[in-house]
Amino acid sequence: MALGRPVPFYFVIETAGRGELHLHGSMLIAEHEQGPVKLALEDANRQEYERFLVFGNRQRYIDLYGNLYATLNWPDYILKEYRLNRMAYSLKTLTASSAPMIQLAKEYYADFRRQQKQRKLLKNQQRLNPLFGSW
Repeated sequence: MALGRPVPFYFVIETAGRGELHLHGSMLIAEHEQGPVKLALEDANRQEYERFLVFGNRQRYIDLYGNLYATLNWPDYILKEYRLNRMAYSLKTLTASSAPMIQLAKEYYADFRRQQKQRKLLKNQQRLNPLFGSW
């Protein structure tokens, strides 16, 4: 463990473009933790390191649109061929997620749904308010 703690992560297996099997994914680490994580991946991957740690496409999006846009749209990019790859490999799933990442995703989704419901309720109240006292 390069950081001395579990790291929330998810990965997606993909074959696209040139037809080479590869991984896309994300790990929730702080910027200052990138160095030790890259070194740990290099140790784990040895000769394939340069091909394994390619940040080109994401970096291009960061340069064009900013880090927030790239971060929020990264899952869309890495899942672009998901359905086709799943069918090609006849597998139920091509993803792997750590338990902490799954928990964070569930909490995020629950919070997102709460906010959606609150917005909908507020919108309905605003729509109905002008009707009160007008008759």
